[in-house]
Amino acid sequence: MKLFTMVWTPGIESEERPLFIQAEQVHVTLHYYRFDGNYDGWNIWAWPYGREGAEHRFSESGEFGITASFTVDSMEHSPKIGFIIRKSVRGNEWDQREIGDRYIEWADADGSSEVWIIQGDARVYEDERMAHSRKTARIVSAVMTDENTIEAALNVPCAASDPDKVRGMFSLTDITEDGRKVNIEEAVAADQPETSVGARMFHIRTEHPMDVSHEYILHIAGWEPSPVTLTGMFDSPQFVQAYTYEGDDLGASCSPTLTSFRLWAPTATEAVVMLYDSWDAAEGRGIPMGRAEHGTWKADVGQNLHGQFYTYLVRVAGEWNEATDPYANALSVNGLKGAILDMTETNPPGWESDTRPPLPHPVDSVIYELHVRDATVHPLSGVRAKGKYAGLAERETRTPNGEPTSLDYIAGLGVTHVQLLPVADFVSVDETADPPRSYNWGYDPGHYNAPEGSYACDAYDPAARIRELKSLVQAMHAKGLRVVMDVVYNHMFSADRSNLGALVPGYYFRYLPDGRPSDGTGVGNDTASERPMMRKLIVDSVVRWARQYHIDGFRFDLMGIHDVETMNAVRASLDRVDPSILVYGEGWSLPTALDENEKASQRNAHRMPQIGQFHDKLRDGLKGSVFRARERGFVNGGGIRAEDVKSGIAGGIRYGGAIAGFASEPEQTVNFAEVHDNHTLWDKLLLSNPDDSEQIRMRMHRLATAIVLTSQGIPFLHAGQEFFRTKGGEHNSYRSPDDMNRLDWERMEAHKDTVEYVKGLIAIRKTFPALRMRTAEQIRRRLRFHDSSKGTILYTLKGQDDDGTDAQTVAVAHNGNRSPADIVLPEAVHGRWKLLCDGVRAGIVPLAECPERKFTVPALATCVWLL
Repeated sequence: MKLFTMVWTPGIESEERPLFIQAEQVHVTLHYYRFDGNYDGWNIWAWPYGREGAEHRFSESGEFGITASFTVDSMEHSPKIGFIIRKSVRGNEWDQREIGDRYIEWADADGSSEVWIIQGDARVYEDERMAHSRKTARIVSAVMTDENTIEAALNVPCAASDPDKVRGMFSLTDITEDGRKVNIEEAVAADQPETSVGARMFHIRTEHPMDVSHEYILHIAGWEPSPVTLTGMFDSPQFVQAYTYEGDDLGASCSPTLTSFRLWAPTATEAVVMLYDSWDAAEGRGIPMGRAEHGTWKADVGQNLHGQFYTYLVRVAGEWNEATDPYANALSVNGLKGAILDMTETNPPGWESDTRPPLPHPVDSVIYELHVRDATVHPLSGVRAKGKYAGLAERETRTPNGEPTSLDYIAGLGVTHVQLLPVADFVSVDETADPPRSYNWGYDPGHYNAPEGSYACDAYDPAARIRELKSLVQAMHAKGLRVVMDVVYNHMFSADRSNLGALVPGYYFRYLPDGRPSDGTGVGNDTASERPMMRKLIVDSVVRWARQYHIDGFRFDLMGIHDVETMNAVRASLDRVDPSILVYGEGWSLPTALDENEKASQRNAHRMPQIGQFHDKLRDGLKGSVFRARERGFVNGGGIRAEDVKSGIAGGIRYGGAIAGFASEPEQTVNFAEVHDNHTLWDKLLLSNPDDSEQIRMRMHRLATAIVLTSQGIPFLHAGQEFFRTKGGEHNSYRSPDDMNRLDWERMEAHKDTVEYVKGLIAIRKTFPALRMRTAEQIRRRLRFHDSSKGTILYTLKGQDDDGTDAQTVAVAHNGNRSPADIVLPEAVHGRWKLLCDGVRAGIVPLAECPERKFTVPALATCVWLL
């Protein structure tokens, strides 16, 4: 089990639950209660998330109501089960539905899940006693939507035909002013009555404006009342002005004489710091927090609490929620609690003298994408601490045949940056199991500001993961490698069950107009980066990683979910730390609840200078769409889609004519042929070209990699791409076992010639400035495409040194045909063209001189010349 949110009500205990479904099959027991006792026609429609659904009927009745038991199959890639309670009548299976889509997000170790549902209540109850306590007529929610308006939802329909009676049914009190009655001007039904009994949704207007800093309670005589929440006011100028906190002290900090806590929770009416002596302590000591400025709560303890654990307990809308600190720097095992640490105690020896390797310009980067566990877990890696931060930091690791592995191998390739798949805390791997019982890429964040514990040698020691990750960064810097973090701020593992959802319900996530969560990420929730305090959380987080861990770059997962202003704020904040820190991400335009003009997507790249984006046009131009396995591109389709490839060669800028991309400058373009997502390039070629020989596919593969490394912009390689990495045909290996995901060092040895070829291409790129021009103006002036036969691309790059003086010119030819192709090199004004790459061999030492301008480029090959 990992991080949990405990919802606490006096007298009712909540049971801790595992948070992710990690079973292929789940047996569900669902109990349903209706106030009218009429269950005729009611049934369940349920589905594995992202897949087709099926009907399930209630089969028995009991003390709670009625019960259905059913099994949901095909859960391999579905972290939760969706369901709808509906009523079917003859001729219409969807005559009525309760609430809409809801989700079951947990299952016990045996693959079973039991939940309780109450009519008119959107909550999925996991505790039977709590569910029984809610079988009363009550106001489910009361949401302030402007200073004079409350939208109320009831769990039982009420008569709504007489406006005066409806207005008199409700009463509103201001608790902040000792229960003063607030006059209601109007109360009307806001929905169509679901039965002849009446309506459940009501629109209430007050005579005078309400104060967003006050606490209000909405009543109906004889019903359970509801606090008035500010969910509908989160985007109002009043809320933003009153509750935007700009301080830099959120979270916990300790010194020899004082430990301080500050929490942003403006909708809470009470807040408590819970202190625990151990990670698994069930009972803790509560320290009441006092209200402070702009929606924050503060508590100071006059002693050094280094080594203790803590959570926050907040009362929101009448319920107590216990959750971890979103700003926690350190965590207990599985993120159950925050840990209080003096962060200077986590520094490895020599940390103060650790420096970033030089990087004159972003386009001088060559990025290598790597999963911490994948790099070392192979039995022949020669690494002792396999799958750990410490293992990846080990030096002088070798295969039994003496070939370098892990960090030594990567540094030997000549790449400049290692992009680590998520190393911030994620939920799906149980940190108490060593070795882990499961594998995951880590795109299910639990906390944004503390490292993942499953990669630590001791996950129970909160300081160990911090020290070991810092040591890994230090080891990479010593090898001349910069470190990029893959950050996942676009969603949490769950909205409702996350610390963000518990501490300020509804604020940190986007919702559709009908109240359903926005789901552009495809995992059930989208964070609302456009809101000031979510934006602050993101910006504060990247600055912490850059300062505390010396991180050199940030790859934003699903960056198109975020807004332009937030990404520019990230860039500006990191510029104040070190302008050479890279920022790039996936600029896909995704269906999130944000205006297209505000999305941090490719179409808005011109508004986000110095922020890179992955160039999918080149990726698909090289090999065909990643979503259509048999579709082909330039390297596997006889040189087709040459214009898309030329867009990548020109660095994704608006070069001219049909050659145009999204980038204003080449540093905004990240060129790639494969990443961790989708099929590896090798597996894609097996699917798109099943009848070709292995040798032909190898040539295609080398051609694609060579195009990436000889294009303007920032080149990006997936770990193992240089030795034809395969995942056995699996396109989404995010939780597949080690033997599918690990780097195969035996395969590396078998394809050492291609590894050397890629090393040579990287050396060529790093040696000759013409291959990494810094501005779009330089590319338009110094890159020239020349006429060549069908299926080939020929271009020259006139070099220029950093001081502006002319440098050596480079010519490149790519042949996508199955047969050799003759090309004619431009006339050499002085000297002769020297061949640096022939499609099999590459390096900065010339392979041959070319006495003639005419040259035959081998089939499915890249050639590079120098003048």
